[in-house]
Amino acid sequence: MYDVPGVWINNRENPALGERISIRGMGWRAAFGVRGIQIYMDGVPLTMPDGQTVTSVVDPAFISAMEIIRGPSSSMWGNASGGVIMLRTDRYTARPVVRVRGLTGSDGLYKTDAEATFRSGSMSYHLWGSHLRQDGFRDHSRFITTRLGANARWLVSERSLMSFTTTLINSPTSFNPGSLTKEQASDEPRSANPFNVNQRAGKMNTQAQMGITYRYQNDDYEVNTTGYSVMRDLENPLSFAWIKVDRIAYGLRSNVERQFEYLSVAGGIDLSRQIDARKNWGNSGGEQGDLRLDQKEIVLNTAVFSAVRGNYENITLSTALRRDWIRFESNDSFLADGDNSGSRLFQAWSPSAGLSVDLGLAVLFVNQDRGGWRPRFFP
Repeated sequence: MYDVPGVWINNRENPALGERISIRGMGWRAAFGVRGIQIYMDGVPLTMPDGQTVTSVVDPAFISAMEIIRGPSSSMWGNASGGVIMLRTDRYTARPVVRVRGLTGSDGLYKTDAEATFRSGSMSYHLWGSHLRQDGFRDHSRFITTRLGANARWLVSERSLMSFTTTLINSPTSFNPGSLTKEQASDEPRSANPFNVNQRAGKMNTQAQMGITYRYQNDDYEVNTTGYSVMRDLENPLSFAWIKVDRIAYGLRSNVERQFEYLSVAGGIDLSRQIDARKNWGNSGGEQGDLRLDQKEIVLNTAVFSAVRGNYENITLSTALRRDWIRFESNDSFLADGDNSGSRLFQAWSPSAGLSVDLGLAVLFVNQDRGGWRPRFFP
């Protein structure tokens, strides 16, 4: 990804905070994840209906394939999407394979990875898991996490395929050492912010997700339908508050693509729903203090999309059109400051178009969407 033009990743070396990812200037850290881009793993979206992405479930050691989608085609995968990152962990082999890896290093680093692939009749299986422990370079930066995953593929017929995926992460310990002044970082680079230590700032989270995909393909067209669900339990002691979120999200996505001689036409529908039960307390010396917020947040995202792509010799023209309806609803159960329940509907058309010319040693392309023209020239 570091060699892909326009893609920028910043690892902040703090598991309690997460990474920054940007594609052509889109994508930034929000309070609980990356925004502005869409990320999928094994067909299951890591980007929730409210637009936030949590990447902690991803273990880079088991990523078997990665695809970056930019330009008009990314509109098919999300509203206001600056781009899409498609990750895959499935790794099927003709014969049974078992791999075990171990890693150890300084600052209490220890990691174990294991995976196995095998076949049984028309079914193929891939299982993987890892356990990571590290004390960290700085004080109050201990991190422990376990990730488990399973993939299965069923060849229903010569033209149809069903795949199943499930992933689990359990991270009971992820301390946040906080920031230091320039003088503190110079004199005691391993130290932690004393206030973060006193408040036990960090994060504990468990997330499970699963998905089922049906794919049918013949000489003229292809149909893909995916249903998925995500459950997340987060406790996040911050220096100023203690946050707890219990999340359930689920959705259905279906698209069809038809191939012609010089043209491909695609379209589909995207439905998803997210329910967050959120509570905020004050942080009193690393313990839950007074209750400050208690509400249920519901997000419903409905979208239809289409795309047309034409190729002639070294010239490619792409167009896409997406229509989104996103409804946010908040049901307030903390009435000490009044009832702050409410809802709001956002809706928008997202048209885009792009033209590229393959010059052999370089590709010249220009994209246009509601944000204006963005010409690029990359070798």
